Amino acid sequence: ASFVAMASSRSLLDPVLSDIENDRRHGATSELPELYNSGEYELAAVELHPAKHHHYSEREKALMNAYEALDYDIVENRVRYEMRARQSPAQQRVEWFTNWMIYFLVGFITGSLAFCIDLGVEKLSDWKFTTTLRLVEKNDMFGAFVVFALISLMFCFISTLLVSFVEPVAGGSGIPELKGYLNGTNYLRMLRMKTLIVKAVGVVFSVSGGLAIGKEGPLVHSGAAVAANLSHAPRLPELLDAKRMKRFRNDHDKRDFVSGGAAAGVAAAFGAPLGGVLFSLEEAASFWSLPLTWRVFFAAMVSTFSLFFWQSLYRGESGLNSAGLITFGNFDDMSCTAGSLTPVDNHKYRAWELPIFWMLGVIGGLCGALFNAINIRLCKWRRDVLSGSPIRRVAEVCTIGFISCIFQFVAPVIVSGCSTTPLANETAANANYRTFRCDEGQYNDMATLIFSPLEQSIKAQFHNRVDLSQTALIVYLILIFILAVSTYGIAVPSGLFVPCILVGSGYGRAIGEALSHWFPNSNIDAGIYALVGAASMLGGVTRMTISLTVILLETTDNLKYLLPIMMVLMVSKWVGDSFNISLYDMHVEIKCIPFVEANPPRTLRDRFARDVMTQPVTKLRERETVGRILAVLQTTHNGFPVVRYFDERLDDAYRAVQIDRRLRGAAGAGGAAGAGGAGEEEAKEDGTRSSTLAAGGEQLTPEDYQVDLDRLEAHVGCKPVCTGVILRNELVVLLKRRAFYQRNERPHRRYAYMFDLDLDDFAGTLSSKIATLNPLDFSAAEMECEVDLRPFMNPAPYTVGENWPLTRVYRLYRSMGVRHLPVVDVHNHLVGVLSRKILQTDFNQDLS
Repeated sequence: ASFVAMASSRSLLDPVLSDIENDRRHGATSELPELYNSGEYELAAVELHPAKHHHYSEREKALMNAYEALDYDIVENRVRYEMRARQSPAQQRVEWFTNWMIYFLVGFITGSLAFCIDLGVEKLSDWKFTTTLRLVEKNDMFGAFVVFALISLMFCFISTLLVSFVEPVAGGSGIPELKGYLNGTNYLRMLRMKTLIVKAVGVVFSVSGGLAIGKEGPLVHSGAAVAANLSHAPRLPELLDAKRMKRFRNDHDKRDFVSGGAAAGVAAAFGAPLGGVLFSLEEAASFWSLPLTWRVFFAAMVSTFSLFFWQSLYRGESGLNSAGLITFGNFDDMSCTAGSLTPVDNHKYRAWELPIFWMLGVIGGLCGALFNAINIRLCKWRRDVLSGSPIRRVAEVCTIGFISCIFQFVAPVIVSGCSTTPLANETAANANYRTFRCDEGQYNDMATLIFSPLEQSIKAQFHNRVDLSQTALIVYLILIFILAVSTYGIAVPSGLFVPCILVGSGYGRAIGEALSHWFPNSNIDAGIYALVGAASMLGGVTRMTISLTVILLETTDNLKYLLPIMMVLMVSKWVGDSFNISLYDMHVEIKCIPFVEANPPRTLRDRFARDVMTQPVTKLRERETVGRILAVLQTTHNGFPVVRYFDERLDDAYRAVQIDRRLRGAAGAGGAAGAGGAGEEEAKEDGTRSSTLAAGGEQLTPEDYQVDLDRLEAHVGCKPVCTGVILRNELVVLLKRRAFYQRNERPHRRYAYMFDLDLDDFAGTLSSKIATLNPLDFSAAEMECEVDLRPFMNPAPYTVGENWPLTRVYRLYRSMGVRHLPVVDVHNHLVGVLSRKILQTDFNQDLS
C-alpha cells in the first residue's frame, strides 16, 4: 500500500497524459527528461490511509511522480544580505516601484485582452446569427441550418486544432492547474506565452462556435499567464541593461504575480474587482499576506478600469459606465408580475419567500453534485478511449459541436410558440427578442434564449418583462445542462460560469413564473428567482461562497439581494458537499496534481514525522568537493541538506575514501587498508563505485567521487548537524560559474563577491525548470576542488523533530510553502527529509 492519500475511482489522467503524448508525437521532447527524472515525489512504502480508498494505478503514480514542486520559501543567505547591503535607497525605491508597475501592467494588459476577446466573440457571433436568421426569414430552414452548422463547426475546429496540436495545456478553464500551481506544484507549459496566445484565440472561436461554455474561466488563466510573463520579461533586462529586473525571477514573487493575474482575470470577466481579489484568495491561492492583498487589489482595479476604458471608447461613451464581459443588468426597473407589465415593489422579495430560496439552494446543490459526477465519468471515458490521440480529440469536439448545432436549431422549431414583443419604451432588453418564423411584432421564446450570445440569454431570463414559456425554459435548461456537462473537459478553452448560470437561472425563472401565476397578487418578480437559481447552481458546482457572493453583488449592482444570495450559496454548498467535492477540485484530482490542503487529512492523525520521512538522506558537507557534488547531482533529488561534522575523524576517513576510490578507478586495482579501507569496503558493497575513465585514462566520472556518508558515520561513530539546505539549481549555477577553489586554499571572507555572484545569478526560468549540467565539462583537477556552500545555502531552514505529530508537520508545511523539510532528532542531528508528496491531500473532502 502506498503512503499517498488515494484518490477516488474518478481519478482521470486524460488532460496531462494526452499533452505528454502530443509532445512526444510532435518531437517536443526537450522537457520530458526533466519531467520524468523528478525524484522529489518518490513513493514510500508506508500505509497512511485506510484500504477503503482506491489506490493509484502504476500509470497514475508515474504521472504524479512527474510533477516538480516549487519553493516559495525566501532564502535569507549571505548572498541576499550582501545584495541588500550594496543597495542604495534609490535602488530600493526603484525595486519597489518596479514591483507595483508589474501589477499595473498585469491589470492593464489583462483588461485589454478581455476587451479584445469580448469584441472577437461579439463580431463572430453576430455574423453567425445574422447570417442564419436572414435565411430563416426567407423560410429557407434547410439552408439556414447548413450555414449555422458549418459556421459553428468551423469555429470549433479552429479552436480545437490550436489546443490539440499547438498547446494542449491551453484546453479547459485552466483554474484547476492554477490552483495546483499556487499550491506549490509546477505545471509545465501552463504559463508560457504560447499557452496564453492559444488560450486567448481559442476561447474566441470556441465560444463563437456555440458550445455551452463561457470565456470567464480562460480569462483567469490568461491573466495568470500575463503576470508570469511580465514578471520574467525574458529579454527586457538585457534590452534595458537592468540586472535588477531579474530580482523577481523566483518562485515566491512569481506566485504573487500569478495571484494578481488571476484576480485581474476575474475582475475583467465580471467587472468585479473585489470579487476578483476574493476569488484569488478563496479559490486559487494557497498562500496569502496583507501586502499581497493590496497589490492584488491594485491589479484587479486596473484591470476593471482598462476594460471599462476600452469599452467606453469603442461605444463612443463619455463616461466609464460599462460593465464586465458578463453583467446581470439592473433589477430596479419594471418587471414581470403574472404576465403583465407593471412596476414592482422596490423590496423585491419578502420574508415568506426565503424558504423558497432555500429550496432553490437545495436544488442547486443536487444539480451541481449531479453535474460534477456526470462530468467526471465522461472524462474517465475520454481517458480510456481518447487519451493520447489529437485526432480523436478533434473529432470529439466537432461531434459535440454538431450535436449542439442540432439541438440549438431544432429546439426553436419544436417549441414554436409566439408571443407579442413588448414595446421599446416598456423594456430595456428589446434586442433580446428573436422573431424566428413568428409574425412581425412577435417573438419565439426558445429562439430568444438560443439565437443570442449566452450572456444575452442570461439577461433575457433575468430581465424580459413578459413570461417566458414554461416549456421553453424547461427544455432550454435541460439542453444546456446536457451540453455543458459533456463539453467541459474537451480540447477547447472553456469556462464554467456561464453555462452554470444559464442552468440555474432556467429552473429559477421557471419556479418564479409558476409562483407568479399561482399567486397573481403576490407581486413576485421571476427575474429575482432566476438570479437566486443561478447562484445556487454556481454554488453547487464550484462550492465557492464568499467570492461568489461578492461577484454576484457587483454584477447586479444591488445590495438588497445580499441575504438570499448568501443563504443560497451556503445551502447549495452543504448539499453538494454531501455527495462529492467541487468540480475544480475534481479536475485537480483528474490531473493527479499533488495538492496540500489547508487542513490535514484525518488519516494523518496518530502518526509522527519519523513514520514517513525519507531515509537515508542524500546530504552535502558545508565545504564539498566538486566531484561529489557532481555525483550527488546524478541523483533525482532536487534539494540537499547541508551538514557539519564536529568529529575530525570523519573528515580524515572521508578524504581517505576519496583518495583510495580515485586510485582504484585510475589503476583498476582493488583493496585498501585502514579507516579509509573500511569506508571503501562499505561503499563498494553499496555498488556505487565506477572505474569508468574518460579519454586518456586521466579523468574519472563523478561516481568515483561518491562517498556514502551514512556508512562513514556508522564506521566513525558520529552524526551530522543540519546547518542548511541547498537546491539543485543553486549547485548547478555554482559549478557553471566555477565558484570553487583548491582544497588547500582558505575561502575568501567575501566568497560570493570574489566570483562575482549575486542574487540575480540564481534567478529561475519562467517554467521553473530543473537546471542540468554535463559532468564531462570538468577536468580531474577541477573535481578535486572544493565549493563553500555556506554563502549560498539557506542557513535557517525550517526543521521538524522526528517525534513531531504529522498533523503539526502538515500545517507547518502548508503555511510556509517550503519544498524540503529536514527532520532532526533531539540533538539536532539530521535523520530524514520530508517532501510535499508525502503530505498531499487524500481528496476525500473539499479542498477549501
